Amino acid sequence: MLANLSLAGINDSFISYIIHHPFKDVSFKSNEQNTAIVYNESNDLEKMDVSVDIKTLKSGIAWIDEWELKIVEWNKFNKIEFKSNKITMQGGTYLVEGIITFHGVSKTIVIPTIYDGNVLAGTFDLRITDFSITKPKPFGIPVNDYITVSFRFQNGDDNGK
Repeated sequence: MLANLSLAGINDSFISYIIHHPFKDVSFKSNEQNTAIVYNESNDLEKMDVSVDIKTLKSGIAWIDEWELKIVEWNKFNKIEFKSNKITMQGGTYLVEGIITFHGVSKTIVIPTIYDGNVLAGTFDLRITDFSITKPKPFGIPVNDYITVSFRFQNGDDNGK
């Protein structure tokens, strides 16, 4: 096994998501994820498991952060978790299949992921109603049904640079 990385708290690593609204997109970001990433002897991605406490996802605007916690019912469902179960390579991109659990609902998803030997990164969309989350309606106008999730996990072997 080449690497088994635990990247909790490394500042260059993050998970974020964007809520899309006709007036303004709002981004929530956390640098406090718990991540287990395993590479084999050939430096190929073998496992990607991620967990983030929803309360650590911050927009930088206190009232919006409180609003988000109410929408996702943080007091009942305080984590978002992903556990990989199959990883394949297609055209230079890892397709990481696994189970994501959000708001108490588990779904199988495939996450396109790029790894350059130092950084593992990806972006994908989730439909919030698939996770039994009622679409919020700020200013009486509903948000888009999809949120855009992004992540970047920096290999800690280079001291975060």
